[in-house]
Amino acid sequence: MDLKHQKHATSLGLTLLSFLLVAIAGCAKSSAEEPEKNGVEPEIPNDLNTPLDSANYYLAFTDLDRFRPSRSRLEILGDLRWRVASVRMAYCKGKAVSALTYQILSSAAQTDKGSIWVHALFVDNKFEKFIHWLPDVEQVPYQGTTRSRPRPMNVDDCVWLTRALDTRALGNEDLRKEVKSATNPPEQIDVGLTIAWLMLRPLFRSQPRPSVADYKRNALLRDQFNAARLDLGMTEKQVEAILKAKPLERGKAHGHVYKIYGSNESFNIYGWLHYSNVLVVFREGKVKAAYSVGAAAEWRRQLGETFMDLVKE
Repeated sequence: MDLKHQKHATSLGLTLLSFLLVAIAGCAKSSAEEPEKNGVEPEIPNDLNTPLDSANYYLAFTDLDRFRPSRSRLEILGDLRWRVASVRMAYCKGKAVSALTYQILSSAAQTDKGSIWVHALFVDNKFEKFIHWLPDVEQVPYQGTTRSRPRPMNVDDCVWLTRALDTRALGNEDLRKEVKSATNPPEQIDVGLTIAWLMLRPLFRSQPRPSVADYKRNALLRDQFNAARLDLGMTEKQVEAILKAKPLERGKAHGHVYKIYGSNESFNIYGWLHYSNVLVVFREGKVKAAYSVGAAAEWRRQLGETFMDLVKE
Protein backbone atom coordinates (compact mmCIF):
# COMPACT_ATOMS: atom_id res chain seq x y z
CA MET A 1 0.00 0.00 0.00
CA ASP A 2 1.54 3.39 -0.99
CA LEU A 3 1.68 6.34 1.41
CA LYS A 4 -1.24 8.16 -0.17
CA HIS A 5 -3.58 5.20 0.20
CA GLN A 6 -2.27 4.43 3.69
CA LYS A 7 -3.05 7.99 4.85
CA HIS A 8 -6.52 7.68 3.38
CA ALA A 9 -7.07 4.37 5.14
CA THR A 10 -5.90 5.80 8.45
CA SER A 11 -8.18 8.82 8.13
CA LEU A 12 -11.10 6.62 7.21
CA GLY A 13 -10.29 4.28 10.05
CA LEU A 14 -10.27 7.05 12.61
CA THR A 15 -13.56 8.39 11.33
CA LEU A 16 -15.18 4.99 11.46
CA LEU A 17 -13.71 4.24 14.85
CA SER A 18 -15.14 7.47 16.26
CA PHE A 19 -18.59 6.30 15.22
CA LEU A 20 -17.83 2.93 16.73
CA LEU A 21 -16.91 4.47 20.07
CA VAL A 22 -20.15 6.47 20.10
CA ALA A 23 -22.07 3.29 19.40
CA ILE A 24 -20.28 1.43 22.18
CA ALA A 25 -21.04 4.21 24.65
CA GLY A 26 -24.65 4.81 23.72
CA CYS A 27 -26.32 1.98 21.88
CA ALA A 28 -24.82 -1.47 22.25
CA LYS A 29 -26.48 -3.97 19.93
CA SER A 30 -29.29 -5.82 21.63
CA SER A 31 -29.01 -9.53 22.30
CA ALA A 32 -32.70 -9.62 21.48
CA GLU A 33 -31.76 -9.04 17.86
CA GLU A 34 -29.36 -11.97 17.61
CA PRO A 35 -27.12 -13.98 19.95
CA GLU A 36 -24.13 -11.84 20.82
CA LYS A 37 -20.86 -12.48 22.63
CA ASN A 38 -20.63 -10.65 25.95
CA GLY A 39 -17.86 -11.25 28.46
CA VAL A 40 -14.83 -13.44 28.00
CA GLU A 41 -15.04 -16.39 25.61
CA PRO A 42 -15.67 -19.59 27.60
CA GLU A 43 -12.57 -21.55 28.55
CA ILE A 44 -13.96 -24.02 31.06
CA PRO A 45 -11.35 -25.18 33.59
CA ASN A 46 -10.53 -28.89 33.41
CA ASP A 47 -11.96 -29.66 36.83
CA LEU A 48 -15.36 -28.39 35.65
CA ASN A 49 -15.67 -30.75 32.69
CA THR A 50 -17.72 -33.26 34.67
CA PRO A 51 -21.42 -33.34 33.71
CA LEU A 52 -23.46 -30.71 35.53
CA ASP A 53 -27.15 -29.93 35.50
CA SER A 54 -27.90 -26.77 33.50
CA ALA A 55 -24.21 -26.74 32.48
CA ASN A 56 -24.68 -24.96 29.14
CA TYR A 57 -27.08 -24.32 26.26
CA TYR A 58 -25.64 -26.57 23.55
CA LEU A 59 -27.40 -29.31 21.59
CA ALA A 60 -25.49 -32.00 19.72
CA PHE A 61 -26.92 -33.82 16.72
CA THR A 62 -27.75 -36.80 18.93
CA ASP A 63 -29.84 -34.55 21.19
CA LEU A 64 -32.20 -33.61 18.37
CA ASP A 65 -33.83 -37.05 18.44
CA ARG A 66 -34.96 -36.40 22.00
CA PHE A 67 -37.32 -33.74 20.65
CA ARG A 68 -40.17 -35.84 19.33
CA PRO A 69 -43.70 -34.55 18.68
CA SER A 70 -45.93 -34.69 21.75
CA ARG A 71 -43.05 -35.65 24.07
CA SER A 72 -43.26 -33.71 27.33
CA ARG A 73 -41.04 -30.75 28.06
CA LEU A 74 -39.97 -32.15 31.45
CA GLU A 75 -38.97 -35.50 29.91
CA ILE A 76 -36.83 -33.79 27.29
CA LEU A 77 -35.22 -31.43 29.81
CA GLY A 78 -34.50 -34.36 32.10
CA ASP A 79 -32.68 -36.14 29.28
CA LEU A 80 -30.73 -32.95 28.57
CA ARG A 81 -29.90 -32.44 32.25
CA TRP A 82 -31.77 -29.14 32.10
CA ARG A 83 -29.52 -27.49 29.51
CA VAL A 84 -31.03 -24.31 28.06
CA ALA A 85 -29.98 -20.78 27.07
CA SER A 86 -33.18 -18.91 27.92
CA VAL A 87 -36.84 -19.57 28.66
CA ARG A 88 -40.08 -17.76 27.90
CA MET A 89 -43.50 -19.14 28.88
CA ALA A 90 -47.01 -17.74 29.13
CA TYR A 91 -50.67 -18.58 28.63
CA CYS A 92 -51.63 -17.55 25.09
CA LYS A 93 -55.15 -18.04 23.73
CA GLY A 94 -55.94 -20.52 26.46
CA LYS A 95 -52.84 -22.66 25.88
CA ALA A 96 -49.62 -22.97 27.85
CA VAL A 97 -46.87 -21.96 25.42
CA SER A 98 -43.15 -22.08 26.15
CA ALA A 99 -40.00 -21.48 24.13
CA LEU A 100 -36.54 -22.80 25.02
CA THR A 101 -33.52 -21.36 23.22
CA TYR A 102 -30.52 -23.47 22.17
CA GLN A 103 -27.36 -23.40 20.08
CA ILE A 104 -26.94 -26.52 17.94
CA LEU A 105 -23.30 -27.48 17.38
CA SER A 106 -21.80 -29.63 14.67
CA SER A 107 -19.29 -31.03 17.17
CA ALA A 108 -18.55 -31.04 20.87
CA ALA A 109 -16.34 -27.98 20.46
CA GLN A 110 -17.65 -24.81 22.08
CA THR A 111 -17.59 -22.55 19.05
CA ASP A 112 -19.86 -20.47 16.88
CA LYS A 113 -18.38 -22.11 13.77
CA GLY A 114 -20.71 -24.79 12.44
CA SER A 115 -23.65 -23.85 14.66
CA ILE A 116 -27.10 -22.28 14.52
CA TRP A 117 -29.47 -20.86 17.12
CA VAL A 118 -33.01 -22.21 17.46
CA HIS A 119 -36.07 -22.12 19.68
CA ALA A 120 -37.81 -25.31 20.77
CA LEU A 121 -41.55 -24.62 21.12
CA PHE A 122 -43.91 -26.47 23.43
CA VAL A 123 -47.71 -26.24 23.61
CA ASP A 124 -49.43 -27.52 26.74
CA ASN A 125 -46.03 -28.92 27.74
CA LYS A 126 -45.73 -31.10 24.60
CA PHE A 127 -43.00 -30.55 22.02
CA GLU A 128 -44.37 -28.77 18.97
CA LYS A 129 -41.42 -27.83 16.72
CA PHE A 130 -38.05 -26.17 16.24
CA ILE A 131 -37.83 -22.76 14.59
CA HIS A 132 -34.94 -20.48 13.62
CA TRP A 133 -33.80 -17.73 16.00
CA LEU A 134 -36.63 -15.19 15.99
CA PRO A 135 -35.68 -11.59 16.91
CA ASP A 136 -37.97 -9.68 19.24
CA VAL A 137 -36.97 -6.13 18.39
CA GLU A 138 -38.31 -2.87 17.06
CA GLN A 139 -36.70 -0.23 14.85
CA VAL A 140 -36.27 3.26 16.33
CA PRO A 141 -34.80 6.47 14.86
CA TYR A 142 -31.10 6.97 15.50
CA GLN A 143 -28.78 9.67 14.09
CA GLY A 144 -30.66 10.05 10.82
CA THR A 145 -31.22 6.31 10.39
CA THR A 146 -32.68 3.54 12.56
CA ARG A 147 -31.38 0.97 14.99
CA SER A 148 -32.79 -2.12 16.66
CA ARG A 149 -33.67 -2.35 20.32
CA PRO A 150 -35.60 -4.90 22.40
CA ARG A 151 -39.32 -4.51 21.84
CA PRO A 152 -41.01 -3.02 24.92
CA MET A 153 -43.50 -5.52 26.29
CA ASN A 154 -45.84 -6.29 29.16
CA VAL A 155 -45.39 -9.18 31.56
CA ASP A 156 -48.22 -11.21 29.99
CA ASP A 157 -47.24 -10.39 26.40
CA CYS A 158 -48.06 -13.06 23.80
CA VAL A 159 -46.93 -11.19 20.66
CA TRP A 160 -43.60 -12.98 20.27
CA LEU A 161 -44.91 -16.42 21.30
CA THR A 162 -47.75 -16.10 18.80
CA ARG A 163 -45.28 -15.15 16.05
CA ALA A 164 -43.14 -18.13 17.01
CA LEU A 165 -46.07 -20.54 16.73
CA ASP A 166 -46.84 -19.16 13.26
CA THR A 167 -43.21 -19.60 12.10
CA ARG A 168 -42.24 -22.45 9.79
CA ALA A 169 -41.09 -25.61 11.56
CA LEU A 170 -37.61 -27.06 11.05
CA GLY A 171 -37.15 -30.82 10.79
CA ASN A 172 -34.22 -32.57 12.45
CA GLU A 173 -32.60 -33.48 9.13
CA ASP A 174 -32.96 -29.89 7.94
CA LEU A 175 -31.24 -28.73 11.11
CA ARG A 176 -28.36 -31.17 10.70
CA LYS A 177 -27.77 -30.07 7.11
CA GLU A 178 -27.93 -26.40 8.03
CA VAL A 179 -25.49 -26.79 10.92
CA LYS A 180 -23.02 -28.71 8.77
CA SER A 181 -23.10 -25.96 6.15
CA ALA A 182 -22.84 -23.11 8.67
CA THR A 183 -19.48 -21.34 8.81
CA ASN A 184 -18.19 -18.08 10.16
CA PRO A 185 -17.89 -15.25 7.59
CA PRO A 186 -14.34 -14.84 6.24
CA GLU A 187 -12.21 -12.54 8.36
CA GLN A 188 -11.39 -9.24 6.70
CA ILE A 189 -8.73 -6.82 7.94
CA ASP A 190 -9.38 -3.11 7.61
CA VAL A 191 -5.98 -1.38 7.56
CA GLY A 192 -7.40 1.98 8.60
CA LEU A 193 -9.30 0.59 11.57
CA THR A 194 -6.31 -1.51 12.59
CA ILE A 195 -4.02 1.54 12.67
CA ALA A 196 -6.64 3.58 14.53
CA TRP A 197 -7.12 0.83 17.09
CA LEU A 198 -3.36 0.51 17.68
CA MET A 199 -3.23 4.25 18.31
CA LEU A 200 -6.08 4.14 20.85
CA ARG A 201 -5.36 0.77 22.44
CA PRO A 202 -3.57 2.26 25.50
CA LEU A 203 -6.91 3.83 26.50
CA PHE A 204 -8.54 0.41 26.86
CA ARG A 205 -7.96 -2.32 29.38
CA SER A 206 -8.59 -5.95 28.53
CA GLN A 207 -11.24 -7.71 30.59
CA PRO A 208 -9.85 -10.03 33.27
CA ARG A 209 -10.49 -13.70 32.71
CA PRO A 210 -12.90 -15.32 35.15
CA SER A 211 -11.41 -17.52 37.84
CA VAL A 212 -12.21 -21.15 38.57
CA ALA A 213 -14.20 -19.91 41.56
CA ASP A 214 -16.23 -17.63 39.24
CA TYR A 215 -17.10 -20.55 36.96
CA LYS A 216 -18.06 -22.75 39.90
CA ARG A 217 -20.25 -20.10 41.48
CA ASN A 218 -21.85 -19.27 38.13
CA ALA A 219 -22.58 -22.97 37.52
CA LEU A 220 -24.40 -23.23 40.84
CA LEU A 221 -26.48 -20.12 40.16
CA ARG A 222 -27.17 -21.22 36.59
CA ASP A 223 -28.73 -24.43 37.85
CA GLN A 224 -30.52 -22.89 40.81
CA PHE A 225 -32.18 -20.14 38.77
CA ASN A 226 -33.07 -22.17 35.70
CA ALA A 227 -36.52 -20.96 34.62
CA ALA A 228 -37.04 -24.19 32.67
CA ARG A 229 -37.67 -25.96 35.99
CA LEU A 230 -40.84 -23.93 36.48
CA ASP A 231 -44.27 -24.55 35.01
CA LEU A 232 -47.33 -22.45 34.39
CA GLY A 233 -49.94 -22.92 37.10
CA MET A 234 -47.45 -23.49 39.92
CA THR A 235 -48.09 -21.81 43.25
CA GLU A 236 -45.77 -19.24 44.80
CA LYS A 237 -44.66 -21.83 47.38
CA GLN A 238 -43.82 -24.32 44.65
CA VAL A 239 -41.75 -21.73 42.80
CA GLU A 240 -39.77 -20.79 45.89
CA ALA A 241 -39.22 -24.47 46.74
CA ILE A 242 -37.84 -25.18 43.24
CA LEU A 243 -35.66 -22.07 43.05
CA LYS A 244 -34.62 -22.42 46.71
CA ALA A 245 -34.80 -18.68 47.23
CA LYS A 246 -36.94 -15.75 48.26
CA PRO A 247 -37.47 -13.04 45.62
CA LEU A 248 -34.97 -10.24 45.12
CA GLU A 249 -37.85 -7.94 44.21
CA ARG A 250 -41.60 -7.97 44.02
CA GLY A 251 -44.21 -5.59 42.69
CA LYS A 252 -47.29 -5.10 40.54
CA ALA A 253 -47.77 -5.17 36.78
CA HIS A 254 -51.17 -4.70 35.13
CA GLY A 255 -52.92 -6.01 38.22
CA HIS A 256 -50.65 -9.05 38.48
CA VAL A 257 -47.98 -9.72 41.07
CA TYR A 258 -44.45 -10.19 39.77
CA LYS A 259 -41.40 -11.51 41.58
CA ILE A 260 -37.78 -11.60 40.48
CA TYR A 261 -35.64 -14.48 41.75
CA GLY A 262 -31.89 -14.68 41.41
CA SER A 263 -28.76 -12.88 42.53
CA ASN A 264 -27.02 -9.54 42.14
CA GLU A 265 -23.69 -11.27 41.59
CA SER A 266 -22.08 -10.73 38.19
CA PHE A 267 -19.20 -12.52 36.45
CA ASN A 268 -17.13 -11.65 33.39
CA ILE A 269 -18.37 -14.80 31.67
CA TYR A 270 -19.64 -15.24 28.10
CA GLY A 271 -23.13 -13.75 28.01
CA TRP A 272 -25.16 -16.87 27.28
CA LEU A 273 -23.14 -18.99 29.71
CA HIS A 274 -23.70 -16.44 32.49
CA TYR A 275 -26.55 -17.47 34.79
CA SER A 276 -29.93 -15.75 34.41
CA ASN A 277 -32.37 -14.34 36.91
CA VAL A 278 -36.02 -15.35 36.70
CA LEU A 279 -39.03 -13.04 36.31
CA VAL A 280 -42.23 -14.79 37.41
CA VAL A 281 -45.72 -13.33 37.01
CA PHE A 282 -48.49 -14.56 39.33
CA ARG A 283 -52.22 -14.29 38.93
CA GLU A 284 -54.33 -15.31 41.91
CA GLY A 285 -51.27 -16.95 43.42
CA LYS A 286 -50.33 -19.09 40.41
CA VAL A 287 -47.71 -18.69 37.70
CA LYS A 288 -49.13 -16.92 34.65
CA ALA A 289 -45.82 -16.26 32.87
CA ALA A 290 -42.08 -16.74 33.45
CA TYR A 291 -38.95 -15.45 31.73
CA SER A 292 -35.19 -15.85 31.89
CA VAL A 293 -33.82 -12.32 32.36
CA GLY A 294 -30.30 -10.93 32.39
CA ALA A 295 -28.19 -11.12 35.53
CA ALA A 296 -25.03 -9.33 34.41
CA ALA A 297 -24.07 -5.76 35.28
CA GLU A 298 -26.97 -3.27 35.26
CA TRP A 299 -29.44 -6.08 34.71
CA ARG A 300 -32.29 -4.30 36.55
CA ARG A 301 -32.05 -1.14 34.43
CA GLN A 302 -32.03 -3.22 31.24
CA LEU A 303 -35.00 -5.25 32.46
CA GLY A 304 -37.00 -2.07 33.01
CA GLU A 305 -36.28 -0.98 29.44
CA THR A 306 -37.94 -4.15 28.11
CA PHE A 307 -40.76 -4.79 30.58
CA MET A 308 -42.44 -1.41 30.77
CA ASP A 309 -45.11 -2.27 33.34
CA LEU A 310 -43.05 -3.33 36.37
CA VAL A 311 -43.91 -1.22 39.41
CA LYS A 312 -41.64 -2.15 42.30
CA GLU A 313 -43.14 -2.26 45.77
